[in-house]
Amino acid sequence: MTPRDQAMKRATRALIEAVGGIEAAAVLCRVGKTKLAEYASVNHPEAWMPADVVRDLMAVTRGCAGRHALLAMLAADAGAALVMLPDHALAPTDLIEVIPALAKESADVVSRLVDAAAGRGNARALIKDIDEAVAVLVTLRAAVVEGEG
Repeated sequence: MTPRDQAMKRATRALIEAVGGIEAAAVLCRVGKTKLAEYASVNHPEAWMPADVVRDLMAVTRGCAGRHALLAMLAADAGAALVMLPDHALAPTDLIEVIPALAKESADVVSRLVDAAAGRGNARALIKDIDEAVAVLVTLRAAVVEGEG
């Protein structure tokens, strides 16, 4: 089993744990405990969790650690990035409140890029700042979509 496949098995295990373990997961989806255990086991390289089971388990794990790891890996394999939507969108009338946060996060990214260009870069810090800027933009996008609806 490749290291990537092992990581996907760990991510599967994290999703199962996020719902409260194998017994809880079996109640929430169409497959039983044995199959769930196989999906998370490196000793069963042929067993992978079907999309509908992933969906059913993810539906009840909002806010739980580890719930997105599998989905993020699948997105990355497809050349995409997983971006979480905010729990609650801003009202369209509150869009002005996003401006300071957007300015701050954007400035943080630019500052890290300047550091990187000068050879003082910290990739983890830059990624963190980019993720924070994206989160503000996603919140803004959700508010705009809400306003159109």
